[in-house]
Amino acid sequence: MMPVTDKQIATELLAYEKMMVTAYAQTISETSCPELRQGFQQLLSHSIQNVAEIGQVMTASGWTAPRYALPDEVIQVAEQATQTNQNLQQAVTAWQAAEASAMKIEAERSAGQ
Repeated sequence: MMPVTDKQIATELLAYEKMMVTAYAQTISETSCPELRQGFQQLLSHSIQNVAEIGQVMTASGWTAPRYALPDEVIQVAEQATQTNQNLQQAVTAWQAAEASAMKIEAERSAGQ
């Protein structure tokens, strides 16, 4: 059996930390407890920092080379983020209107009984 290399360990650690970033973000979005959310936000921040540090070690060791975004790519991602934000705002507004309508109908039903 071949020994595990430092590059393999770093690659596994990076994959694990990226997985934890995703898991923490999902948990934050699903919890309704402010204290729990705050705890997971701290864990998320720590994992994001770990990803950056592991990436720096891997780059400094020559195990990976960062790919820098081209200006057009940055513009495209910014436009997509803006569109996503607008779509989200529209969805929230529509949901709030539907919720208000449902509450009004329920109030009218209750008043009629």
